[in-house]
Amino acid sequence: VGLFLANIPPIRGEMDTPEVHKTLNYIADFGMICHMFILDLEIDHHIFFRPSIREAKVASIGMLSTFILALIATPFLHVTDVATTKFNLSLSIILSSSASPLLTRLITDLKIGKSDIGRFVLSVSV
Repeated sequence: VGLFLANIPPIRGEMDTPEVHKTLNYIADFGMICHMFILDLEIDHHIFFRPSIREAKVASIGMLSTFILALIATPFLHVTDVATTKFNLSLSIILSSSASPLLTRLITDLKIGKSDIGRFVLSVSV
């Protein structure tokens, strides 16, 4: 909804003030703090204390393949008027980051976080 409304010219003109940007940043920060608090309550903290070679390999391959795919596809999307290498690299890095909060929520909602595959997926996402 925000992406749609922000692209309507009259609304974009009204929202392009420093006060609105500051307020929206505060709202986003508060939402992220609440989300991370809930995420911390649901995650098994013991996965941080054991060696995770297997999980690190899977996570690295997943992030690297996503980065390469995004780097190849970004110039063809024509997101900006002038495609720059800096923009393409930045977008590729953002897209290749882990979806840990989403994955953790999904695993805990399905109640498979205590199983072997659930612990493996949570370890990879973290």
